[in-house]
Amino acid sequence: GLQRSLNYGARVQHTFALNSLTSGLSSIYRQEGIAGLWKGSIPSVIKAAPSAAITFTAYEAILAWLLITQAVPAAADSSKGKP
Repeated sequence: GLQRSLNYGARVQHTFALNSLTSGLSSIYRQEGIAGLWKGSIPSVIKAAPSAAITFTAYEAILAWLLITQAVPAAADSSKGKP
């Protein structure tokens, strides 16, 4: 099998660990500026957009199909009572 590195699963050294979200954000802001907080956003959106579009389209198509298939029997039932 594949040999694992000796550091596999080792914890991050304490000097690099951050204590909280706010300390992490402030550290990024100090080192890289406001642009550092948004780094990687565009690739993330590019990766997530097709999946969201497919999910939305499938949802809308299934909803429309369900409404059509459920509306036909309801309309047929209501017309039975009319002379």
